[in-house]
Parts: sequence; C-alpha cells; structure tokens
Amino acid sequence: GLAAGAVKRLDAVVRQTAEQAGPKAIQALEQGREATKAKHWAGDLLESLSDEPARVFQSLTASRDTALKKVQAVANAAPEELPNVGRAYLQGLMDKATAEGGFKRADGLWADWQRLGPQTKEALFGPQVPELNHFFLLAKKIAENPNPSGTARVMTALNAMSTVPTWAIAQ
Repeated sequence: GLAAGAVKRLDAVVRQTAEQAGPKAIQALEQGREATKAKHWAGDLLESLSDEPARVFQSLTASRDTALKKVQAVANAAPEELPNVGRAYLQGLMDKATAEGGFKRADGLWADWQRLGPQTKEALFGPQVPELNHFFLLAKKIAENPNPSGTARVMTALNAMSTVPTWAIAQ
C-alpha cells in the first residue's frame, strides 16, 4: 500500500511536469509507458516459453488447441515466426511419411493433422488450411485398400483369361 501511494504521487508529479512541457511531452510519456507495458508483456511471454526450441515447438503445436493462448501471444509478439512453426510442423509430418522410403503412414498423418486444433491450424497456416485438409485426406484415401480381399484382381484375371476361349468360340 505504501509503494502504491508513492507511485501515485510520483505519477502525478511526472504528469504535471510533462503537461508543463507541452503536448509532445505528454505524447512521449504515453508512448514510453506503452513501450514499458509491451516490454513487460514480451518478457512474461518469453518466460512462459521454454529455453529449449523443441519444447517451444511442441507447446505451440499441442493437440486440440490446448496451447491456443500461447500461440496467440506469439502471433501478437512475433507474427512472422508462426509460418516457420507451421513449416516445421509440416516437415515433421513429411519426415514421418517418408522415413521408410516412399510415402507411407497416411492414416497416422491424417490423425496427427486432425489432432492439431482448428484455431491453431488457422494461426499457423492461415488460408492454406482447407488445402492442407484436402491433401491429408487425399493421402489417407489413396493409402486405403478398397479391395482387401483381392477378389477384384482375381476376377480381372479370370475375365482376361476367358476372353481367349470366348473369342475362339465366337469365330
């Protein structure tokens, strides 16, 4: 309480002195105060993030928008960095898909993509979200085997083999 009272008195003296100096001094005082608030806000944000880049990345790409406030804070403080986080996320998915050669694990990629929350996706990828949705769904659909029993292949082979005798009979 004592410190708060002292701050109020000091603020009154500073403001009165700035008013005597003119409107530019008042404007400079307000800009300085806003810069100080921004500095403390950025410091708090940095403290909330880990010193380890991998942990920062993991927290910003947490499942189901659980770190959305942190993503939004980074978007406010350093919006130019979110595309880098998004690119790293996609690179991780592509590394997972191509780890064994070719393009595999499409179901897992789709699941990972679905786990990332919609608002986090919007923050990281912006207008590309619908295209990325389509890409991961297409990859999943291409990887699916529509005929797991193999009957279509067998029927195709039987049809191909039956054309020769049928052709002979027709002649």
